[in-house]
Amino acid sequence: MSLKYMFVHGSERISGFDRIYEYCHIPIDRIILEKLQYKKFHTAWSRIDDYNTYSDFQKYIREIACDRIPLDFEFKLFMNI
Repeated sequence: MSLKYMFVHGSERISGFDRIYEYCHIPIDRIILEKLQYKKFHTAWSRIDDYNTYSDFQKYIREIACDRIPLDFEFKLFMNI
């Protein structure tokens, strides 16, 4: 979430972070999970304690986002654009 907030509020305030933007993972929350109809977690998203489960979700996002940057995809999905 910290990286998302930094980019939402302007990464130019902290130099060097724009080069990692395309690699950032999207935050997982109820809104995103509902919009994606993603139901593969066997626990609440806030209690994921298995990195493979987390990583599978991030890979899924990269697959459905196609050539878009994951955070760009998430911003538009979150804002209903």
